[in-house]
Amino acid sequence: MKTIVVNLKEHEKTPFLRGILTRSLLDAGLDFDAAFAIATKIRNELGNTKEISSEKLRARVSGLLKDRGEIEVLEQYRVPSVAPPRILVTSANGPENAFSRGRHAR
Repeated sequence: MKTIVVNLKEHEKTPFLRGILTRSLLDAGLDFDAAFAIATKIRNELGNTKEISSEKLRARVSGLLKDRGEIEVLEQYRVPSVAPPRILVTSANGPENAFSRGRHAR
């Protein structure tokens, strides 16, 4: 049975995928083997679960990170850094374009 992760804030439902959780843990600073092990453990725990909220899933993963003593990774996982917004540059004649390092260098 596929477990569905329900994001109540964005009203989205997506299937739980071990690869996505592994990637999230890698992005938080965990090494691949540990990230894959945690994602596999979570997948096995969710084996008979039809739906889980994204908040409960995040709490489970956070608990495993805390149990492993991965405090720095835990903080980054709880509050992931968001990519900065695009920088818009207004030219002298009015139109806005995204900032370009190449254009700036010229």
